[in-house]
Formats: sequence, structure tokens, C-alpha cells
Amino acid sequence: MDELIKRFDKLIAEAPEMRRQFHEKAGEVLKELVDTSIESSGINDAHGTVRRWQVARVGSRGGYAAVSAEGGETGANSPGAITNYLEHGHVTRTPSGRAKRHRKSRVKVAFVNGFHFYETASNRVKSEMLSLAHDFVDDIAQTLR
Repeated sequence: MDELIKRFDKLIAEAPEMRRQFHEKAGEVLKELVDTSIESSGINDAHGTVRRWQVARVGSRGGYAAVSAEGGETGANSPGAITNYLEHGHVTRTPSGRAKRHRKSRVKVAFVNGFHFYETASNRVKSEMLSLAHDFVDDIAQTLR
């Protein structure tokens, strides 16, 4: 019984670091899924700018993993704003009609549809996370042995 208690104590001591490692791996997997989804969505990202803007994050105590646009800049032309426009779509600007050079509107649609690359990635995340969770459980079992 003492040996079992020692193993559980070891598991409890290592659990926060194991959880952080799990979420770091999950963040890497999520980033790969989002990058693949961006490539297949139809976005003209020949230079990889939109993919480079996406960053995997892990919670301060290692309790979650997420992918979002990089922070720093704010405003209408920031990576976060442009990512949002690409994901969800946006309203087009219509001419005011006051400019002298304005003759006829070239705008044919009122709304540009989004590419929904985050949504596509989220549809594929379940199987990847299940595989990662099985590996995590095997690591826990290994600690108890």
C-alpha cells in the first residue's frame, strides 16, 4: 500500500507539468489544423502572412490551448481584425456618390463571404484531440507503474 501511495504522490506532483505538456502539444496540433485549413480555404496566402499571424497559446497555468491571431497591434488593419474579416466576411464599402470621378458603382455585392477556416479546423479537431488524450492517459498510466 505504501508503494501505491508513493506512486500517487509522484503522479500528483507531476500532474501540473504533464497537463501543461499536453496542452502545448494540443496547441501545436491546433495550429497545424488551422494552417491546413487556411491553405485549403481558397485564401490567397502565397507568402504565408495569414498563417504566420495565427499563434498557438497555452493558458498561464497550462489549463487550455487555443489558436488565435497574434496580439500587439490594434485597429482595423491589425492581424486580429483582418483574420476576423477573412473568417466571417465583411460588408463592402459603397461609393458616396459625391466624388466627381464617380460614375457607376463597380461594387456588385453588399457582403463578402468569409472563408471559415477556423470553423473547418474545429470540425477536424475532435479526432486529433482524442488521439492526443489517449497518449496522455498512457503517460499517466506509465507514471503509476
